Amino acid sequence: STATPVADFGTLFPLELTFPQGLLSPQSFTIGIVDDFEPEGIETFTLAITVLSGEVEVIQETLTVTIAPNDLGFPHYPIADVRGIDGNGVLDSLLVPCELRGVVHGFNTYPSGLRFTIIDPTAGIEVYSPVDNFNYLVEEGDSVRIRGSLQQFQGLAQILVDTLILATQGEQLQEPELVNALSEETESDLVRLKCVELVDPSAWTNQAPQFEVYVSTGTSLYLMVVDADTDLFGTEAPVGVFGVTGIGGQRDLEAPFLNGYTILPRNADDLSEPVQADFFVEDVWNTEDGPVPFENLSLGAGGYFWSFGDGTSPDTTTSPLHVFPEENTYTIVLTAQSLDGVCSDQATQEVTVVFPDTSTIGVVEPDVDTPFLFGP
Repeated sequence: STATPVADFGTLFPLELTFPQGLLSPQSFTIGIVDDFEPEGIETFTLAITVLSGEVEVIQETLTVTIAPNDLGFPHYPIADVRGIDGNGVLDSLLVPCELRGVVHGFNTYPSGLRFTIIDPTAGIEVYSPVDNFNYLVEEGDSVRIRGSLQQFQGLAQILVDTLILATQGEQLQEPELVNALSEETESDLVRLKCVELVDPSAWTNQAPQFEVYVSTGTSLYLMVVDADTDLFGTEAPVGVFGVTGIGGQRDLEAPFLNGYTILPRNADDLSEPVQADFFVEDVWNTEDGPVPFENLSLGAGGYFWSFGDGTSPDTTTSPLHVFPEENTYTIVLTAQSLDGVCSDQATQEVTVVFPDTSTIGVVEPDVDTPFLFGP
């Protein structure tokens, strides 16, 4: 009829059934209906069964099978069109059936099913299937078409998969957007969170299947998730200030869903080389010994700015010598820039500078052993 064998139904057609002579018990078999992924109307095909007695055809029955369309209920939208939220962070398009298309970013974080991110030119969204992987091996750069309905989990917008179509492979990935904070706008987007530091390095446990650590920007805390399927897993905890690239997410347990933003790095290269500012200077320095020396102990730095607290211009040398104008206690600030010039770290110490005491002068008269002292 109108359906196409293999493409629309079954994989073993034409199907041959043999009923032994004299067998009166009912017989049954299963027909597999295949979704060929293309929007189309009602299709039919006909099954015929023939009963033979020797070489004589005794009975022939036919049955027409109708395949109802399921593709027409999934209109295609740009991802941004289904990502709107109300004042409580609740998705406007909950339970809406649709087709979303985008390029895979990241990896599958749910091995018993699917959980990964797709991004189109307008926005990104998490793709989720709790039990079925649709025989799809998630690869970053794949262009896919996802049909399903929209839902929300802990504030994170998701599309629950009904149909997954692999369109092309090797597509260009989105360039990460440099951000200072995570928010609703960074959810399911590829971002680079600028200049963070581990809150508790001991939380870097390297325990499978994943572990979580808080990072601080200085003003906000965010959860960074490290998955065992990445080569970042098993490495040492970064010490100092670093940038982290990854997929933005959200874990907010109750409405309003406006907090709990997370970031998921995809590999070790998603963490920039940490920079850690450190230096040594004597607590008290007598200028009789010359200019004050500063020993730079910073790690992972590509440049330095020294502020001596005395009104002089910053020094950009690695380990400077500095002459202070007068006796005082000065606050020294070393700013160390990361190798990529994006992040920086600071170290602060005080040094007390003393000058020689010139208020007392000793005068020795000829043939007199005791000096006369002049002074206030």
